[in-house]
Amino acid sequence: MPTSRPLVGGRYRPPGARGQGLWPQGAGMVLGRVASGHKAYGAVAATAVDQQGADSGAGRPSAGRSAVCTRRREIP
Repeated sequence: MPTSRPLVGGRYRPPGARGQGLWPQGAGMVLGRVASGHKAYGAVAATAVDQQGADSGAGRPSAGRSAVCTRRREIP
């Protein structure tokens, strides 16, 4: 077993870093950045899909989504 484990960014943390306050804080910052990036990407992708539906004139993607939601709500 190696003394240090690889992280997502290719960095290595020392064996005793978990007990200190730096490791959880750093992980929270990285996860926060990733989550914010994914949120922004999801919003852009959703608007792009809605624009496609509006341009085609049918609006089927949003209609299909609402139909699925109402179907799930009807099931007790």
